[in-house]
Amino acid sequence: MRRLFFLFGFWTFWFSVQAVLINTTIDDTTGDPFTGAHVTYSPPDAWHSLDTCIANASTCTPNLNVQRLSSGTWHESTFSANDASNGHPNVPLTASVSFNGSAVYIFCAISQSRTDPDGDSDMTFYLDGVPVGSFAEPAPGIAGFDYNVPVFANPAISPGPHTLIIQNGHQNGGTSLLILDSIVYTRNDDTALASDTAPTAATSSPRHVPGATLAVIIVLVFAILVLLAVLVVTYRCIRRRRVVYAHRAYKGSVHAFPTSLKPTPTPRFASGSGPAPLPPIYTAGNWWVGRDQKSRDGMIGIGSHRPYMDLDPAHASVQRPQGWEHSPR
Repeated sequence: MRRLFFLFGFWTFWFSVQAVLINTTIDDTTGDPFTGAHVTYSPPDAWHSLDTCIANASTCTPNLNVQRLSSGTWHESTFSANDASNGHPNVPLTASVSFNGSAVYIFCAISQSRTDPDGDSDMTFYLDGVPVGSFAEPAPGIAGFDYNVPVFANPAISPGPHTLIIQNGHQNGGTSLLILDSIVYTRNDDTALASDTAPTAATSSPRHVPGATLAVIIVLVFAILVLLAVLVVTYRCIRRRRVVYAHRAYKGSVHAFPTSLKPTPTPRFASGSGPAPLPPIYTAGNWWVGRDQKSRDGMIGIGSHRPYMDLDPAHASVQRPQGWEHSPR
C-alpha cells in the first residue's frame, strides 16, 4: 500500500509539473514576449496606432483614455463600404497572429458613441482559416468607451500551433470600428521548474486570467484531494478489519474426523432378520387414539380420513398392560 501511495504521489507531482498552464499576452504593438511573434495588420495603411497618432494627430481616436489600455497602446481601423478616407473602401480589414496554445481571448476597447467616432462593431474571427465567432454590436449613442472588453473567447481549442485572424467589417456591410488592445492565449509552460530562478516576461496582468482556466485547475486539485482521502480511508478500514479478525482466527488446522477413519456401510436390516415389525394395532377400547389415524386392522380402508368415531370416556373400557399391578410403586 505504501508503494501505491508513493506511485500516486509521484504521478500527481509529475502531472502538475507537466500541466502548468499560463496565459501569455500578445500586445497589439510589442507582440508576443515568449515567441517574439507580432500582429500583422492588413492593409497596413488602413490601421492607426499610438505611433501614427503621435506623427499625425488627425488620425487619433478622440477621447480614448490610453491609461486604461494594455501597455498604453492600441491599433484601430474603420471599415466603410462607401467612404474612401482610409484608402480602401469596401475592403475588410484584418489583424492576424500565430500562437501555440490551447485557448485564446481577444480584448478590445468599444466606443459607445455613434459619431466621432462611429462606434458600431462588426467583427468576424477565424481560427486556422475557419470562422469560429463574431461580434456585432451597435453603439448605444452615449459618450465614452468600454475598455478590456472580451469580444472573443475560446477556452477549449486543440493544443498546438494556430493562426488567429480578426476581420473588421464585411463587404457591402455597415461601418465598423475596431480598437484592438491585446490577445491572450493559454499555453503549456515547459519551463515551470526554471521559472522560480529565472523570471520571464510572459506574465500577464491579473485581468487576463480567464475564469474557465482557473475553474479547471481548482477542479483538478479538488479531485486529487478527494481521491487521496478515499485511498487513505480505504487503507485504514482494511487494516482495521485485519486486526479485528486476526484475534478471532483459530491457531492451526481443525479436522472434523480423523483422516485414518474410513466410513463403514450401514446395512438396511439387521443380520439374519427381515424387516422390522410394524407397531401394534390399537384396540377398540383405546379411546385416546387420535382422530387422524389412517388405518385400523383392516376395518377401514387406508384412504379414509377418520377411521374412528368419537368415544365417550365413561363407556370405554381401559386397557391396561398385563402385570401393571405388580409394577413397583
